[in-house]
Amino acid sequence: GEVRPRVEADLAAQAAGRIVWTNPSFADGGAFAAGEVLVRIEPADYQLAVTRAQAQVAQAKEGLAREEAEAELARQDWSTLGRGDPSALVLREPQLAQARAALAAAEAQRRGAELDLERTSVRAPFAGRVRQQKANVGDYVAPGAQLGAVFATDAMEAVSYTHLTLPTKRIV
Repeated sequence: GEVRPRVEADLAAQAAGRIVWTNPSFADGGAFAAGEVLVRIEPADYQLAVTRAQAQVAQAKEGLAREEAEAELARQDWSTLGRGDPSALVLREPQLAQARAALAAAEAQRRGAELDLERTSVRAPFAGRVRQQKANVGDYVAPGAQLGAVFATDAMEAVSYTHLTLPTKRIV
């Protein structure tokens, strides 16, 4: 028979960059805890992307505040000078919608940049051991690049070979 881990996984990079650090446990046979960082990819480009995205959010918030003020002024002007029902364009509703959409897009871009930055730290999905280390400090990795193979140590399964059927050759 044979004892095998129930859960095995190939660790893969989700971010591109040079590996700048590996956990001392990230070696063949090394043990690690669930959630432990095993590999770090150079985060500088991703940190800059977060900073740029935060600036875009600030600009979009300012743009929305400006549009809200302009819309309020337009409402006041219409109530003083206008006749009948004002159009959406007079009340600056399209401009307000555009400013809200720009803010939502900037916030989504910021969340994406933060997620990319978080992905520069490759974490263990479970407690276990390293079966094989395939990448090391200095290696450049692309998204999807295999960093290593790991397995969980919490549950193993025994495979029994009590009955083997061997293929037979028929001689004619």
